[in-house]
Amino acid sequence: MTTYAVKEDRERLQGAGMDGYLVKPVQISELERTMDRYRGQ
Repeated sequence: MTTYAVKEDRERLQGAGMDGYLVKPVQISELERTMDRYRGQ
């Protein structure tokens, strides 16, 4: 989770090995989708 919402930051963080990316304020639907992806649903 990050407060950075710039495309370049997302690419940099994912390039550093982050598996997911959520921007604050977090939308519940986004959080649920991200969690489902890692739970294998």
